[in-house]
Amino acid sequence: MAGQLVVSLTCLLQLFLSFVSSIPVSFNTQDTAESYFMSNCINNHTKTGYAAVFYYYPDFLPDFPEPQAIGYINRNKTVIFEGHTWTINSPFTLSATIPKKAKKAAVGTVVGPASSSSFAGPMAVVKEDGRMFYSPKKHVQCFVEYRIRDVRHPSRHKFNFRNLLT
Repeated sequence: MAGQLVVSLTCLLQLFLSFVSSIPVSFNTQDTAESYFMSNCINNHTKTGYAAVFYYYPDFLPDFPEPQAIGYINRNKTVIFEGHTWTINSPFTLSATIPKKAKKAAVGTVVGPASSSSFAGPMAVVKEDGRMFYSPKKHVQCFVEYRIRDVRHPSRHKFNFRNLLT
């Protein structure tokens, strides 16, 4: 009797697995929650600053511990992000275009296209609120201006980055 029960359970498990494997799977359109934070960092003691992009993998958010990587836009001064295409080649590859009018966009608005070495799909630049989110050392505070994250391909949304903020 016990042997028949084991055989029956095994058959049921095989049947269940073959059924489940035949079901079409719908993938989430956002493949990853990894984020790049474009930030200006200010030393409140020396009044100096720099511009950097902080890379966070989703398992470490939202607590904002140490970033997994930091790419520098300018090590000697803060920058105005709007009106430029920014490219970083080390320790990751990242490109982001932020139009001049992005400064006036509402927080959470997609303002431009981006791409990165860590994600194969299209990414977008999203306007942030300028809040202080990270302090790499004493007296230094970093303020997030824009976040880069993955999005669906723009053509699926009938969305054209060239028409942003016009």
